[in-house]
Amino acid sequence: MKVLGIETSGEIGSVAVCDGSTVIAERSFKRGMRHGKELIPAIKDILDGSGIKLNGIDLIAVDVGPGSYTGLRVGITCAKTMAYALNKPVIDVVSLDVIAQNMPDNYDRICPVIDARREMVYACIYGRVLSESRFLFENNISTPDEKALNGSSRFVVNFRERESELLLVTPDTVLERIPQGTLLFGDGTARYENVFQGKSVFCGDDIVWIPRAFAVAVLGRLRYENGKRCSMEKLAPVYMRRPEPVENAESGNR
Repeated sequence: MKVLGIETSGEIGSVAVCDGSTVIAERSFKRGMRHGKELIPAIKDILDGSGIKLNGIDLIAVDVGPGSYTGLRVGITCAKTMAYALNKPVIDVVSLDVIAQNMPDNYDRICPVIDARREMVYACIYGRVLSESRFLFENNISTPDEKALNGSSRFVVNFRERESELLLVTPDTVLERIPQGTLLFGDGTARYENVFQGKSVFCGDDIVWIPRAFAVAVLGRLRYENGKRCSMEKLAPVYMRRPEPVENAESGNR
């Protein structure tokens, strides 16, 4: 099954195409929320470079957030348009699930913590790596961004199950909710370093904070093969809060 993965929830977006458990190609965008400008050309480039025609894609997987309001709209609109035009199925993947795949499998319990602004973070607790974790090998990769998605020719997807619901909470609440020994990581741990300092926090290179399109594709395929379905009509962003411009406008009217 050939799967196109679309990831636009964060500052650096990316697209990937996978065939089964093989990453055929992946391309990231430059920093600075350039999703609207780079998404379509990047899809065309990786498909052309891989010799895959648009109608050769079997499934379109898209990150639905939580994340950037504008970025999610760009990615989901693109996925819907392609699914409709090509008459192909589309599947939704949550960004926290995607980010959780970045961490090595030697941690029993992890919790990505993503800055949601306004003194809030997105978070979710994940348990031990599942038995169906597998290595993925890439054949080709293009990385316009100098830091994102480079330095490795082998990827591992560490399938984990959620041990909590998706959370939109204060940083202090994260510390109250996580079990002892949970590894915290993500841009939220850096943003609220004063809260997380001294805790079990991984604040390494931000490569581990960036959701990857290849993981969107792999997790999307897994969801689809396990019987999950998502109609184009119901495909929508997971905001978990009203868009910031709306909140700002309402605050100004009080």
